[in-house]
Amino acid sequence: MNSKERVRLAFEHRRPDRVPIGELAIHSPISSQVLGRDAYTGEGGKVKWIQRVLAQEGKRKAFLDKFARDTIDIFCALEIDMIPVELCMGANSTVEYRDVTEHGWVEYDAKRGTWAKYMVEPLWDVAFEMESSFSVGDIDTVREYTEQLEGEKEYVDDSQLDVLEKVLHEVGKEKFILAKIPNLFPVGTSWFTNFMELLYEDMDLVKRLLLQYQLRAEAVAERYCHMDGVDAILNGGDWAFNAGPFLSPSFVRELLVPQVKAVAKVCHDHGRIFVKHTDGNVMPIAEMFFEEMDIDGFQSVEPNAGMDLSVIKRRYGDRITFMGNVDCATVLQNGTEEEIIQDTLRAIRQGGEDGGFILSSSNSIHSAIPSDNYLVMLKAAKEFGAFPQ
Repeated sequence: MNSKERVRLAFEHRRPDRVPIGELAIHSPISSQVLGRDAYTGEGGKVKWIQRVLAQEGKRKAFLDKFARDTIDIFCALEIDMIPVELCMGANSTVEYRDVTEHGWVEYDAKRGTWAKYMVEPLWDVAFEMESSFSVGDIDTVREYTEQLEGEKEYVDDSQLDVLEKVLHEVGKEKFILAKIPNLFPVGTSWFTNFMELLYEDMDLVKRLLLQYQLRAEAVAERYCHMDGVDAILNGGDWAFNAGPFLSPSFVRELLVPQVKAVAKVCHDHGRIFVKHTDGNVMPIAEMFFEEMDIDGFQSVEPNAGMDLSVIKRRYGDRITFMGNVDCATVLQNGTEEEIIQDTLRAIRQGGEDGGFILSSSNSIHSAIPSDNYLVMLKAAKEFGAFPQ
């Protein structure tokens, strides 16, 4: 049984030969340690920074070739069943990278006249948006941006699929390929608080903006669905803190659920699996999250946020495949070898009954996780990963 078959059986709620293993990302420092070379993978600060450096030098293709090569190599070397891929930097992008230093950069979109300033924190391998034309602007800035989006007709540049095409060509027949679509609302941006205020100031503008996010996500999903070898499509973007969702249940139902259902329909119309990721505690909205959105899978299942895998598996495991639940916030970072083994076995025992489970960290293999700790988790998964009988 190869990796693709193993994961597909999990989504069919059947038992493969062993628990499938996946990850949303393995960041560059971990891949570099495992592969024994400087590797570009994942979504950390290092890989984002070097991409901007090389783009500024006109070396887009060199970066993407190495990124694809290193991504394939790390997932194959670790015998992980699923390979995640997202859109890459387009060859025709109107975004310019300015003031690129070891401390950060500025992205300026010449087409839309917008900008965003990013800061790099090398110690934690993160890059984050500090401010932007939206965070320092007012409601008119968002309105003008929305009007620009409404005037656009082309949502996907084929060159943004370059990495995915390389992955599909090389391992698309053996590995389960999980393609990521853009976020459906501006979580993680410097202007997210401005967006939250807009919910109370101009709901019509919010709906217009979110429709544009949705249309772009649908277009990317549609494009993925026409690529042989793409097995599933994932929507990221967190919806919750550890204490509960960012938005009230009424806002979630009115704004976010219709977006997810629309993208899920595109996937299902083409026979593709649709997976939703979010960190945090979604139990206050569990019924609408697991029963109303038409999702096939849920990634993260964060134990530190109170997401009890045994509970949600019992309630929703007949329709949802769960991916995650090995604690990457504490256990994988700081746990002993025995603690890592026990947390891995706990996740398998709680999630594995009757299939419908893919083992992964509760988010991603980020740079604060020692590579040796991750190898302990993988060894435990492969040694003890038979589904409960």
